This record gives sequence, structure tokens and C-alpha cells, in this order.
Amino acid sequence: MEGEIHLSRKLGIWTAIFAVFASMIGSGIFGNSGYILGTVQSPGITIFLWFFYGLVALSGALSYAELSAMMPHAGGEYVYIRTVFGKLPSFLSGWVSFVVGFAAPAAASAFLAVDYLRDILHLVSPDSAISIYLSNSLGQKSVAILLILIFSLVHIVGVEKGSIVQNVLTIIKLGILALFITFSIVVLAKSSPVSVSEIISIENTQWKSVGLGMLLVLYAYSGWNGATYLAGEIKNPEKNVPRALFWGTLLTIFIYITMNIIYFLSVPVAELTDKGTPAFLTATSLFGTKVSVIFSLAFCLILLSSISAQIMIGPRVYYAMARDKNFFSYAGKIHKRFHTPMVSILLQSFLSIVYILSGTFYTVLIYMGFALSIFPVVTMLALIKVRYQESKKKTTSNLYKTPLFPLLPGFFILVSIYLMVFSYLQNKVACLTAIGAVLTGIPAYYLWMYINRKKAS
Repeated sequence: MEGEIHLSRKLGIWTAIFAVFASMIGSGIFGNSGYILGTVQSPGITIFLWFFYGLVALSGALSYAELSAMMPHAGGEYVYIRTVFGKLPSFLSGWVSFVVGFAAPAAASAFLAVDYLRDILHLVSPDSAISIYLSNSLGQKSVAILLILIFSLVHIVGVEKGSIVQNVLTIIKLGILALFITFSIVVLAKSSPVSVSEIISIENTQWKSVGLGMLLVLYAYSGWNGATYLAGEIKNPEKNVPRALFWGTLLTIFIYITMNIIYFLSVPVAELTDKGTPAFLTATSLFGTKVSVIFSLAFCLILLSSISAQIMIGPRVYYAMARDKNFFSYAGKIHKRFHTPMVSILLQSFLSIVYILSGTFYTVLIYMGFALSIFPVVTMLALIKVRYQESKKKTTSNLYKTPLFPLLPGFFILVSIYLMVFSYLQNKVACLTAIGAVLTGIPAYYLWMYINRKKAS
């Protein structure tokens, strides 16, 4: 419409790559490895699961890249599903993104950042006022909320300013990880607290729990499609989005596997099992208390980058929904001065704060893992349908094409279906709750349709 303000294409290839990388590397790699080890009881299988699901994520990224080249608009899979399958399925995908997809991970990263900060203060100054304040639930929640509010403000005041902050944090994140990995390898080369034979052993593996372990890895890899949500603001998206998806995911796989090998070579299995701060335990084991404080502070900065990425990416889905009149109309408004979807950012931040106050963000992620697996599968089916239609018309385009088609999307679909079936067999209540949350989107959709018709008449 004439006079309307739209999103501007101001983001370059590096911002797109950093968006993929930053949205993945966060609470998962710094919080999940100990829990995965406790689930499968084998460091070798734990490392293998990080590698295997990395291949799944990469196959998803390479498949999404084709759709992003065809439909380079803000909103990611919401846009692809809407174009191929219609409004209701796409609304349900956006509904799940709104309810849990971005708000809960942002809340989880904020809370884990506070956990690392608390551990630092307990080592450095256990009797200080701030250390005592962070020792209780109220103090932790208030600081986590403050982090959400700060980054919401950063991403409201401008796309370029927000991307600069995101890029700086991501560069710092890469630098910290590079230093941590390099110093760890140097120390481990001299003397490793744990032998290689111990970390590759699979003797005590709980094979029945491997699926649950893979689900925990899945949460850590969620975000491999991050650049697709920003496609409406990325320069030359037909080329830059596919590149960002590939390189961002590949870099993350390398870091995840390397970090896990370092964890298991540095800390005995018994000490790492079911622990939520494996990076802190590793730094303490390899470098001592003083140096571990510095790295723990650095890990906090890494988690800040993850919070920023979730707040930057998620609102673009609600913006796309609102532009289709499938969501609150104000969520589709672009701020006249800042050229950002301010209302969408505030809505997501409000939901993250609700999760922090209720303390339910981890519970929600577990319950909604099933729901979050549904719509990437639907998106892969959309890609297969588009290719089938192209073959019937005998038309081709010069845009990016998924390599090894249909093997890559087929591989992604099979693994995702396995995880959903496994999730259901393991915890029917959780999966039925997730399905129920998805189905609540159906009356919400028809309510919006009714409201839109009333407005039109």
C-alpha cells in the first residue's frame, strides 16, 4: 500500500551468517551436554549424537536454502508453508513460533547467563551484595528480565544498530570460543585428565534413551534456519541466505563437536553427568579457578549473543503473520523512525518475561519439542511439492537448488518423524500437550479471519 513503511534491506552476508551461528550457539552447548550424558550414559554416544544431528541440521539448512531463494521474504517457514499449502497451516507454524519457538529459548539463555554470572560471583566475592542477591530465585529472575528488556530496546532502535550489536557480540563469541578451544587443546596435549579410550567407550550405553538424548541435541541445533526469518532485510537474499544457512550451520557443527570432545577429555564422566554448566567445570579443571572465572564471564557474553539473536529473529515471523492479517495488526507495523517491527519485539519480550517469572521455560521447551518438529517437516514437504510441480511443468530456474535432492529433505523428514514417534512413546502427556497447543491455533485462526471480515465490512 502507498505510504506504508516496509522492512529495509540493510543486512549483509556476515550479519546473516552470524544470525544462524548466534541463534544456535547458546544455552544448548553450554547447558545440555551433561544432561545428554546422564541420559545415554556414554560420552562416545553423546559426541556421536552431536555429530549426527549436525548432519540433520545441515540437510535442513541446504533444503531451506532453496525455498529462501525462491521466496526471499521475512518470516521463514511461515512464508514457505503459506505459499505452498495455504494460510491455516502457515498460521499454525507461526503460532508455535510465537508461543514457544523464540520466547522460551531467549528466556532459557537469559537464565543460564545469570547462572554463570552467579557462579563467577560466588568464586570471586561470595559475600558481596550482588552475589547474595543472585543466590535467590527472585534475584536471578529480575536480572534475566533486565537482559531481555535491554536487548529488546537495542533491536527496537534500529535494524542497523541492532545488527551492529549482534555482529559485535557474535565476533566476541567466536573469539572466546576460539581461545577456549585453542588453550584447551594446548593443555590437553600435555596431560589429559580423561583418556581417549574412556570417551569413546559405549559399554554402558542406555540404548533405549538415545532418542531422548537426540531430542536434547535437537534443542541445541534449533536455529539452523535463522537467516530465513531475516530474508526481507538481507541484501541480495537469493544468494546470501543460502550461503548464510550453509556456512553458519557448518561452523556450528564443528564447534559443537570440538567443545564436547574437550568437555569429556577434561572432566571425569561422574563429575559431568547431569551437570548444567559443563563449560565452567571444564575451564576449572583445565585452567584452575582464577582462569575459569574469566572464561565463565566470557560464556556469559556468548549467551548474551544468543538472547540478542532470538529477539532479532522471532519478531519477523509475527510481522509476516500480521501483514497477512493473521495476527494482531499492530504486530505488522514498522516504526516510522527506527524501521523495526517494534510491537512484535515487545510481544515476544513480554512472553519471555512470563516464562522467566513462571520458571517454566525449560518445561515448555521439553513439552513443545514435539510441536517444533512438525513444521520443519511440513516445510520439507513443501519443497518436494514445489519440485514436483516444476517437473510437471518442465521448468527450471537459475536460483539455488538443494543438492542430492530428494535425499537431503528425505533424510531430514525420516529423522524428524522418528524423533516425534519416540517422543510420543516416551512421554505421551507431553506430546499430547504439544499437539493441544498447536490445535489451539485453529480457533485463534478462525477468530482472526472473523475479525478481518468484520473490519472489511
